[in-house]
Amino acid sequence: MAPQPRRQNPQHQALTVTLKNICRDYPAGGGILRELLQNADDAGASEMAFVLDTRSHPASNLLNPGLDEYQGPALLAYNNAKFSSKDFESLSSLGASRKEQDAFATG
Repeated sequence: MAPQPRRQNPQHQALTVTLKNICRDYPAGGGILRELLQNADDAGASEMAFVLDTRSHPASNLLNPGLDEYQGPALLAYNNAKFSSKDFESLSSLGASRKEQDAFATG
């Protein structure tokens, strides 16, 4: 008989930490653009646009001084699909993709 745990201690990682790690570990190149296009396709978008924002914004009133490097310029991505509660649920459980169960999902 296998020993039984005394209590449940599920792993937990803050969503912001998970997002930071994904951004840090994402390979350089055009892969992120393909991912954004796949996400728009999966969401049923009929429009997709990328906008290069060359502006830089003041870094004087940030919550954390380390955020100053993210004040511009930026590449903005837009699609015209509605963000559903299902999409939010998927975003909230990063690493546990529901696309694997969807035969119509692109990626």
